[in-house]
Amino acid sequence: MVFWPALFFALLEYNFLKDRVTNFWVAKFSTLLIMPLIIAFGWYGFIAIFNENIFITNIVLFIAAIAMGQWASYKIMINSRPTTVDQHGAILAIILMTLAFGLFTIFPPRIFLFEHLDLLNTGKYGILDNYEDLLIFQR
Repeated sequence: MVFWPALFFALLEYNFLKDRVTNFWVAKFSTLLIMPLIIAFGWYGFIAIFNENIFITNIVLFIAAIAMGQWASYKIMINSRPTTVDQHGAILAIILMTLAFGLFTIFPPRIFLFEHLDLLNTGKYGILDNYEDLLIFQR
């Protein structure tokens, strides 16, 4: 949920900051990496500790991930002086992440991160043909 909006925002942001900072793509790579990791680890950590999913905690986690990702990006932009290799490496990493997010949406790996939690142990991953069986839609 956070990767695509952050990527599009970074592309818009680039037009305004490309002449002001030398490490834009390194900073944005950190944002694009940090935000999904915070959400994934935070959400699974919360579920492991409290054994339930509370909607407001998801919202707070989402906002916290965005704030921490943008803070990290800002700190990198104002404090570091990357080389051309760093910038090219960051751009390549962003391209690979974009491909991975796109492909894993359509062809999800058969691991727990991509399994529908309301349909555990059913072999249901990724985009479903029918969402009526999900518990979230039956409440």
